[in-house]
Amino acid sequence: MKLIGLLVVVLFLCSTRQNLGQEAGVVEPVLEPSYELGGTVRGVYCAGAQAHRGPWQTKSAYAETAFKLMIGRHAIGKAFADLRFRRALEEDTQWQSIDLREGYVRCALDPFEFSFGRQIVVWGRADGFNPTNNLTSWNYLMRSADEDDYRIGNFMLRTRFHLAPLHLEGVWLPQYQPSQLPIELFTGGIDRIDEAYPNPRLSNSSVALKADVQLYRAEGSLSYFYGFNPLPGIGAAFQSSVVDMLPMVNFYLTACRLHIVGADYASSWGRWGVRGEAAWRKPDYKDQNAPFVPLPDLQVILGVDRQWGRFHMLFQYMGHYVFDFDTALPPGHDLADQINFLLTQKNRLLLQQTEQVSHSFFARSSLTMLHDLATAELAGMVNFTTQEYLVRAKFVYDLADALQVKLSGEHYFGPSATLFGLFGDFLSGIIVELVYSF
Repeated sequence: MKLIGLLVVVLFLCSTRQNLGQEAGVVEPVLEPSYELGGTVRGVYCAGAQAHRGPWQTKSAYAETAFKLMIGRHAIGKAFADLRFRRALEEDTQWQSIDLREGYVRCALDPFEFSFGRQIVVWGRADGFNPTNNLTSWNYLMRSADEDDYRIGNFMLRTRFHLAPLHLEGVWLPQYQPSQLPIELFTGGIDRIDEAYPNPRLSNSSVALKADVQLYRAEGSLSYFYGFNPLPGIGAAFQSSVVDMLPMVNFYLTACRLHIVGADYASSWGRWGVRGEAAWRKPDYKDQNAPFVPLPDLQVILGVDRQWGRFHMLFQYMGHYVFDFDTALPPGHDLADQINFLLTQKNRLLLQQTEQVSHSFFARSSLTMLHDLATAELAGMVNFTTQEYLVRAKFVYDLADALQVKLSGEHYFGPSATLFGLFGDFLSGIIVELVYSF
C-alpha cells in the first residue's frame, strides 16, 4: 500500500515537469494580486440537561472570530486559509484557542490539479451520514448550529485528474487525525487514559483513490480507502506490579487500519432526486481479537428527495450488516479476560456493531419563507433495531444584511445500552447564535 501513496507524489512531480517542459520558452502570465478576505464574528450559547430529566445548565458559551482568506496571483495557483480565534466557557472551564482549520495551496496544471496542506475533504452523496467519508474526522465536542463546524481538517496531498466526464482523485495523508469524543462518558470510572495513536512514520500513512463520473442527469463514484479509522477505539495493556504482583492495567486510545471500498450515486429527474451510498469495511490488524478492532461490515444508504416550490423533503433508508458477528459469553475470573471483554463491548457500542443487522430511517425537511429571509429545517432519525432516535430542528433568520440569528436544538435518546443512551444527554441541547458576516 506504500506504492499507492508514492504514486500520488510521483503523479504530482511528473505532471509538473511535463507542463513546464511543454511550456518551455513561454512566460506564464502574471495576474494582478487578488485577495478575497471574508469571515464571521459570532456569539454562541448552548444549554441543556447534563442528566436525563435533570436541571438545565449552561453547556457552552463562546465568542469566535473567523477569517477566510483566498489569495491568487498566478493563473495556475491559489492559496486558501481559514483561521479561527475562540474564547469559550465549557461548563466550569474557560479556555481560548487559535485554530488554523484549513490552510493549503492549490496548483492547477491542466488536466491535473493539486492541493497541498491542511484541508477538509468530504466524500459521499448521501445526506447526513456518509460511510465513504473517511478523510475528515469529526469533533463531537463542538457546539454549533452549522454541521460543517464539526469537521476537523487534516494535512494531505490531494491530486485530481479531470477528463470530463471522468474525474480521478488520489489523496495521501501522512499523519493520523483522530475524531474528538467525550471519552470520559465512554470509559466510565477510568481515571486516566493515554494516547497511543499511529506515529508519523511513512508506513503509517493513509491513502485513498476515487473515480468519479459526472453526467447531465446522473453522477456516481467508486472509491477505495486504506488507512486508520478516524474514530479511535480503546485498548488495554497489562503488566505485573513489582509491589504486590497484581496486574497493572494501562488504558489507551488507538486506531485500527481499515480497507474500505465504497460507491455512491445521485441523479435528478425534474423535481425528484435519487441518491445512494455504500461502503464495505474490513480491518487490517495483526491481532483480530484486540478489543478496538472492528468487525467487517457493510453499510448501505438509499434515499429520495423532492422539491415543492420552497419546500424540500428527503427520505433515506440506512442498513448495516456486521460480518462474523458473535455474542461472546462473559469470561471467567481472569482479570485480563474480563477487562478485554468489557472493552470489546464498549468499542462495539462506539462502532455501532452491537447488532448483526440494523435498520434505520432518516428524514429531513426544509422550508424557505418570509421573502427568503428565513429558513426552517426539521430532521429526524430512528434506528428500529436498537430503538434509538434523534430529532433536530433549526431556524435561521436574516435580521439585516450580513446579520443572522440562528436557533437550533437536538435531542438524542436511546436505551442505556446504546450509543445514544450513553452520549444522548451530552449531545442534546439548544443553541442560540448571533452571526455577523463580512
